[in-house]
Amino acid sequence: MSRVLTNPVVRLLFLLGILGLLILSVWEGTALKERISNVVFDTYITLKPRDPSDKLVFVDIDDLSLSKAGQWPWPRTYIAQVVRNIKEEGAAVIVFDGVLAEPDRTSPENIIPLLEEGNPAREALSSRESHDAVLARAIGDVGNFVAGFSYGSNPNPPQIKSGIRVKSDIKNFLLGQTGTGSIHFGTTAQFLPELQKNAAGNGSFMASAEQDAVIRRTGLVFHDGKALYPSLILETLRLYEEGGKELVQISDKEKYNNFKIDEAIVVEVGKYKIPLDAAGKMLVYYREFSGAESISAYEFLDQHYMRDDNKRLEGKIVFIASSAEGLNDLRATPLGMQPGVKVHMNALEQILQGKFLIRPFVANMLEVGAAIAVCLLIIVLSFFVNPLWLAAIAVVSSFGAFWASWYLFTEKGGLLDPVAPAIMVVFVFIASSILSFLKTEFERKQVRAAFGLYISPDFMKELTK
Repeated sequence: MSRVLTNPVVRLLFLLGILGLLILSVWEGTALKERISNVVFDTYITLKPRDPSDKLVFVDIDDLSLSKAGQWPWPRTYIAQVVRNIKEEGAAVIVFDGVLAEPDRTSPENIIPLLEEGNPAREALSSRESHDAVLARAIGDVGNFVAGFSYGSNPNPPQIKSGIRVKSDIKNFLLGQTGTGSIHFGTTAQFLPELQKNAAGNGSFMASAEQDAVIRRTGLVFHDGKALYPSLILETLRLYEEGGKELVQISDKEKYNNFKIDEAIVVEVGKYKIPLDAAGKMLVYYREFSGAESISAYEFLDQHYMRDDNKRLEGKIVFIASSAEGLNDLRATPLGMQPGVKVHMNALEQILQGKFLIRPFVANMLEVGAAIAVCLLIIVLSFFVNPLWLAAIAVVSSFGAFWASWYLFTEKGGLLDPVAPAIMVVFVFIASSILSFLKTEFERKQVRAAFGLYISPDFMKELTK
């Protein structure tokens, strides 16, 4: 066996075979490569999360709110109070991260059938306005409310508040994105028609996790096979930019942040340009939101509301959602478990800041190509130099890969995986070193066999060192 492996041709073919197997193992799309890259990029985000801004506020239907106002869902009159009072404090856009798909069970018209005939409360309730109508009027009055829709059982298409300008070839490409985890949807859960009608915006907040259940990307454009629909984030951005006068446009082959991303789709809303991957999704650059950036929703209920003359919400985008444990709206992110609304808040805030994460289409070719070059250098040199030199090459190249990857992430938002190339280099180095050792040992045995009968054991020992 040693004789075979020390043959130069066999040795070369063996090392090239190992290199080929490594290439197949770490090529884009393989389970191993995906796991490695996810760990690397999640670690980068954890080590250097995105910087905060002061443009977003989370109005939280938290456990305190539920203890004071009762279990969820609240009467729509309560939600109307919250919406009006948020607008009163100067909110630029009000975003509801949830669905009000069923009529309010506490509304007068739904209580009357539960009362006996002749009960005087029936007549009193019959003169009261529907709670859903109260909320619909509040939504219309504030003029900056964004409703949402998600996966559900309603076969009717959601209402579109503003069209998406897109060329037919790009539209057809996006409409072709189907399957689990794609931007395609069939039936939905959506706001009641009268609520949708009065909302200034209506977008999807559908979220799809990756195989390890972590949400790293979010869709900005969705489709039902016929039409394109904006996400909750895009609708919020549209209203925030010039009060909703700007159209959402989709194009391709745009320059962004010194990257030439020919393969990416670019969504434009006014001055904002957002790079998407070929699946119509954006990588989310997460950060932790502090407690100071959230306000308990009960503070905006009439019985608790104290108007802030400083208008603490002036010009801000306000998300209404829940972090209450009982409502169980938690999602896995690179920074750990977070309320689902934080995914959308992170995505919107990074757009406002212009801080994106981009993995170029050629990233995997660059990673594997660089690794192949170093591996071939190690393989060739392994026939001529000491393994210590090979170790130096492996260490320096791996360190360089990590440095370059970290620099691109921190300075450009580029995502290049240094671990997969480093693994290739290390494996090839180990294999080359082992074969070099076997070759040396085989040659020593040959020397012993040839001269062992003619010279002393001590001299033989010195000769074969």
